[in-house]
Amino acid sequence: MTFLAATLAVAGSQPTWRAQVESLKARGDAAAALKVLDQVPSTAATEDEKGFLLAVLKRREEAVRHFRKAISLNPNYAPAAYHLGVALWLESTREEALGYLRNSTLIAPKKFDYRYRYGQALAELDRNKDAAAEFRAAAALRPAHADVWYRLGLAAQRAGDRANAVSAYAKALRLKPDNLDARNNHGFVLVELGQPAKGLEEFNKVLAVEPRNVAALSNIGFALLQKGDNGAAILQYRKALEVSPDSAPLHYNLGLALKQNDELEAAKTYLRRAIELDASLVEAHYTLGITHWQAGEFADAEREMRAAAGKNPNHAEAFAMLGTVLKQQGKVDEAMLALHEAIRLDGELPGPHTLLAQILRARGDHEGSRREFASAARAKARKEQEQKIMFDRSAIEGVGARRVR
Repeated sequence: MTFLAATLAVAGSQPTWRAQVESLKARGDAAAALKVLDQVPSTAATEDEKGFLLAVLKRREEAVRHFRKAISLNPNYAPAAYHLGVALWLESTREEALGYLRNSTLIAPKKFDYRYRYGQALAELDRNKDAAAEFRAAAALRPAHADVWYRLGLAAQRAGDRANAVSAYAKALRLKPDNLDARNNHGFVLVELGQPAKGLEEFNKVLAVEPRNVAALSNIGFALLQKGDNGAAILQYRKALEVSPDSAPLHYNLGLALKQNDELEAAKTYLRRAIELDASLVEAHYTLGITHWQAGEFADAEREMRAAAGKNPNHAEAFAMLGTVLKQQGKVDEAMLALHEAIRLDGELPGPHTLLAQILRARGDHEGSRREFASAARAKARKEQEQKIMFDRSAIEGVGARRVR
């Protein structure tokens, strides 16, 4: 049975045909049930039910036509809007599908299935803040539903809302302790919130069930890095690579740990291998570029920063570092272009403002230089204030211990 068939909610008010249809559906005879419906008057409910049966019979185009007819007969018939949205989503007509899924929640805001499925669609489109709002509404309707809390945690985490992510994961785990993905994520966010010891507790619980769980093995390395134990993190990532030797993220993580331990040549080896395994891994290019820069290899650093910026044109830090290495090679005009792009993408980064101010001052543009130095100072002050707020919040959250990635 398709997802659509599994989630379809039957609606209507004529007991005779409905009893016949339900009886035939219970026997798995969708074709016979469809014949019964062909004999009754056309209403939004009957057209919606025909769509359901046609979906069961894998006649999706016909199913969509009947869902549309149901809506034309009654634009406020929520089941048809929902079912049409699901059907169109399965056909990859996503923008139109999203509109119907949204309409179903507006018409029937207290229907759990509608809000849950709309949240899933938003999450698949990376509209994580909106998805989190829908999952939260769904969780309020069915608070004992473990998966909705897990999905709320994922959406909140991807939206950068670690506090709500931790809370949601904790609730998901209380309801379903064997959800190892939720436990891994819960631990990860705890580490991000400055609670590596609590994160390690979660990862070890995962390993107690699955000793070769690569995510947990890798996350332990992350927690160790956050604790400042680079050597132990390096050993942990090597252990994880024994389990998954072709994992690009693990090669990247090990390269990062080696870089932080000032083992630059070894770091470059693993970062290059990460890129060989997955050329789309933007952060591997970026970190390799930083490593080359630290080693004074500016041409190599430029190459990797251009690769990172090319693969992610919104990577402000890559443009900022590109501007830095270009300036150090005497390519000042190109450096200014890169720095302006970094500022356009993220004006809150102090570094590009400072470097651009220095270039302008050297060129005699003292007014422009003063303006950029002032922007750098304001950005630095805001960053320091944000860090203080985050530190204070993490300290408060540490008392109650909940959350993770």
